[in-house]
Formats: sequence, structure tokens, C-alpha cells
Amino acid sequence: ERSVALQCFTWIFERAYRQMQLRTLGGRGWYLADEGQVLSVDPPETSLGLPSLAPRVFLYKGFAAASAYVARGPCLKVDISVRLIQGQTVLDTLSHFRDCLRQHYQQTYSREPSKEEMDGFLQRQIAGRTCMSRHNQIHYRIQKVCIDKDPSSTFPFEDGEITYLEYFQRRHGIVLQQQQPLLYCPFRAKAEVYLPAEVAFLTGLDDEWKSNKEFSQGLWKGLRHPPREHWQLQGKLMRGLADPSDGQALREWGVEIASSPMKVRFGQLEH
Repeated sequence: ERSVALQCFTWIFERAYRQMQLRTLGGRGWYLADEGQVLSVDPPETSLGLPSLAPRVFLYKGFAAASAYVARGPCLKVDISVRLIQGQTVLDTLSHFRDCLRQHYQQTYSREPSKEEMDGFLQRQIAGRTCMSRHNQIHYRIQKVCIDKDPSSTFPFEDGEITYLEYFQRRHGIVLQQQQPLLYCPFRAKAEVYLPAEVAFLTGLDDEWKSNKEFSQGLWKGLRHPPREHWQLQGKLMRGLADPSDGQALREWGVEIASSPMKVRFGQLEH
């Protein structure tokens, strides 16, 4: 019975989070998607000795909240979570790698790379990475960069076929560039999932970024939250849930949030 009750509480709170305009951003937490912090520095060099993409990420602060039963009854456990998303689209990244390889071949071999050489290079850079889609904030694993496909390619839709250009404009209001590859991203039971590179953002960090001291220090500061900031962010969530408008989903089910956190006994360990 407790597991059923906790599942109900989870569902109710998720409705309240949505009313507060929080988003999942592809993870289990709920994030302040309109308050992202931008972190960027000057670009380092790539392994080819050419300028890399400037390290640029969005850091979204949010909450990892879960319902639990304690001695006094149902309890909402809240911790702070930070979601990191790269600031460039996969299309920007692919265009950069394409230009780098072309410049490298011109300087080294005085010719353009072949289609096979370009395809192999892009696969090594992107395949296996994880991305988040712009239109629905779902995380996908990129299995392949399909340079032979573009948004004018079609796929089965309703009772016929539709291009990716038409689909994204009709369904999501996104006008796509036609000259871009598609990303093959099989997702759960859907084997044939292709994303235009323009609507995908990589997660994680590029290898060159990790060796950038200035960027790493700034990232560490953005990911760390001292206890006082933890308290302030958690208070923001509690105030939102207690708000008559944002917390309406709770009141519809007769759920209330205490105005102050529950106090528990603790012991201090010796160092």
C-alpha cells in the first residue's frame, strides 16, 4: 500500500512541477529551464592542431525530489541537481569538424578529403555521444551520422509519408535548414528514429574542453553549491509548491507542504 501511495504522491508532485514551469531536460530531476547559466571561454586547439569549438555549456539548476515514507508519514526529499548541456547544436559541431578536416587535408595533402574519409572522421567524433533534442528535451544516443540523409528525406507518418522539413514545421513550429545530416538515434522500441542535427545538443564535455584549466575551474564553480545556496534553492521549490497558483495540483488532492523542513536528530562524527 505504501508503494502505491508514494507513486500517487510522485504523480501529484510532477503535475505541480509542470505548473511551476519546471522541465525534466531528459533526466529524472526538474530544472529551471528559463534560468540557465552560460559558461564559455576561448577555444583550445584540436588534436589536428586547429582551433576547437569554444567551450560553451548551459548549466541548469534544479531539484532531484522523491517521495518517501518516514515515521511521521509521507515526506518529500529534495536535493539540488545541475544539468549540463552543450551550447552548440550538433550541426554546429559537425560543421566545425568538417571545416577542420578540410583545412587539415588542404594543408597536408593539398586536396579535399573523400566522402568516405569525411564520413569516417565525423563518425569517430560524434557516434556514441548522447544528445538532447530541442523540441521535447528527450535524451538520445547517437548511433550514426547519416550524411546521405537530410531533412527533405521522408518517413511514414499517419497514412502516408512526410519530410522532416514538413514534420518539424507542422508539429513543432521549427523551420529547418535543408543542408544538414540526420542523426540515427534508435530510441527504446522505436528503431527508426532520425533527428536533424540542428535540433540536437550534445551532453557531456569534449576531450579538449576537459584540459582547459579556465573552463574546468568555471565549471566546477557552477556545479558546486554551498549549504546556504542549497537552502535557498530548496526554499524556492517549497515556496512554489505552497503558492496558491503554482501548487494548485497539490491542493486539488488535499496535499499540503509544511512551511519549514522536518527536523531530525543527528550526531557529529569525530574527524
